[in-house]
Amino acid sequence: MRTSPRLATVLLAAIGALSLAGCGPGEDAGIDDMLDTAIAGPSGSCPAPGQAWADASITLRILSALAADPALRAWRIGVDTVDGKVVLHGRVPSGPMRERATRLALAVPGVTLVDSLLDIHS
Repeated sequence: MRTSPRLATVLLAAIGALSLAGCGPGEDAGIDDMLDTAIAGPSGSCPAPGQAWADASITLRILSALAADPALRAWRIGVDTVDGKVVLHGRVPSGPMRERATRLALAVPGVTLVDSLLDIHS
């Protein structure tokens, strides 16, 4: 599966926008509360915009690496990334394939940890 640069850009933009959805104050907050929140900066529960972009980039790079691998491309492997920590989930045919997917993810710049929740499909 080949992803065009334009599609990758659109996906990154969508992931960035969705990761920040709901980070603002509630609808019932007054203008003073909104101004205070804006001046104080993002709360601890919302990722910094730069980190959201970095995580989206890591996810796309891992998905691209998995799609380019002849042995792994046929298997649905999901990737979640938060603060450089990656979780792989889905099914693979064997333990060595699980290790292969983990190594591919670890090779992506910015990845600090990979937690493989991949099930072995027998």
